[in-house]
Amino acid sequence: MSGNGFVLSATRHMDFHEAYAKRRMMDLLKLTQSQAPVTKIEKGDRTMPFDGKTAAESRIEEIAKAILAAGKAPTIAKARMDAWSDNQDLWAQDAAERRSPEFQAKVAAKHASERVAKSSQRSTSTAETQLDSLAKARAAKDGVSYAKAYTDVLDTEEGRALYAKHKQDVMAQE
Repeated sequence: MSGNGFVLSATRHMDFHEAYAKRRMMDLLKLTQSQAPVTKIEKGDRTMPFDGKTAAESRIEEIAKAILAAGKAPTIAKARMDAWSDNQDLWAQDAAERRSPEFQAKVAAKHASERVAKSSQRSTSTAETQLDSLAKARAAKDGVSYAKAYTDVLDTEEGRALYAKHKQDVMAQE
């Protein structure tokens, strides 16, 4: 577990910026830590499974599968349509769930984690590697933290040039 207590997966921890973005999103949505998609429970950090469906939508999917298995509909799409039309109460429940801040936060967190996963798959640019090396060297030389050294490197002419190159590399990859 990282120092800030947030874990994305067993192998990849949230960095400071990801944790800050998550806290900021929770602040904007007026959520507490217990309502967040990543919560602390007694046996460590767990990510709550979220498939992007409301409880009503999951229930409709179960009903549709039963309709299809009984042979009352030729396709799953038709079975879903029949399930929705036969269960108007679930339609209203689905609409209410989709408007809830908790559901919207879960959707936002899912999209954010997908973006993080996508960004972690990209290769590290040589400019980013050079910035990292310069920051590590400065931290060792000056006896300061890596974050302070990185900021100091970015304040130099060479650091600004490498950061600009890194931004171009990232934009080219997207």
